[in-house]
Amino acid sequence: MSYYSLSQQIVDLGLMARIDACCMQEAWNDPELSQTDFGKAVKIKHTQGSYAMGWPVCLATEKEYEQALDAGTKDPGIDPKVIGDAEILVVVKANWPPYWPPPVTPPPITPPDGMTMGGVPASALVGPPPQPLPPGV
Repeated sequence: MSYYSLSQQIVDLGLMARIDACCMQEAWNDPELSQTDFGKAVKIKHTQGSYAMGWPVCLATEKEYEQALDAGTKDPGIDPKVIGDAEILVVVKANWPPYWPPPVTPPPITPPDGMTMGGVPASALVGPPPQPLPPGV
């Protein structure tokens, strides 16, 4: 597997469309997944499934994709003989995020030594670093 083939795979619009279709189908049809924040966001098209699932699917199927490229397969991402629907579904279900959007903890702000704001040392104006979110939030 090479970074080149992986870089081609992640921008393969046919494959991304199949991942989006899988996520949409699961968001509407799977009783458990449909109730997650991600499932709800997919259903109302606030996000595309491939935004969260593109990399997991590509990483799980990169060998098959690269072999198809090497064999000269035209449009390997839309070819179910290269990557089957069942392969996509297994990866999507295993990586379905329970919440959306993913929580992001901002990096702590550390002003340079000696910096002042209105004569007050900037370090005195900075609060404690943000705490990570508790699990499941």
